[in-house]
Amino acid sequence: MKLIDNYIYTVTKNLPRKIKAEVEKELRPNIHDMLPDGYNEADVEKVLYTLGNPFALAEKYQEGKRYLIGPELYGNYIKMLKDVFILVGCLILLSEVYTIFTDATHASVGEVLVSALTQTLKSAIRAAGWLFISVTIVFAVIERNRKYNKKEWPFIGKDWSISDLLEAKDNEKI
Repeated sequence: MKLIDNYIYTVTKNLPRKIKAEVEKELRPNIHDMLPDGYNEADVEKVLYTLGNPFALAEKYQEGKRYLIGPELYGNYIKMLKDVFILVGCLILLSEVYTIFTDATHASVGEVLVSALTQTLKSAIRAAGWLFISVTIVFAVIERNRKYNKKEWPFIGKDWSISDLLEAKDNEKI
């Protein structure tokens, strides 16, 4: 049934590859054992609600591992780092180009290029450090607050529901 597939997919999506198959092999029979004979969609929903939040269930399979930024947020963390680095990199580059054209103290084209390159690299390295630290701190705070929030469904501050389950893809192995 599609609801069971979606629930299992949501549970296993962010688990380490080495335990995904094991969790699925354990979870699917457990769900079917909890269902009555001749079950319908309402029975499946009741069993899934009994099992609880799929992300909380996945955390139980993590073998006690603790993360600064957990698997649920890690993809968003990396995307945010990339986006911020690209944006700030472009702004630094534009700033240095503007400085080159407005600074008339350099005598030759070679001096201008060397000066621009060194200034751009210094600014980029300094900005990259601060951006990495800032974004990491923000995501670590989100991770800690999410763990202690009673309403655990990621990012939205409400209890989970069947409609929140991720769509299991037929071509993606669980």
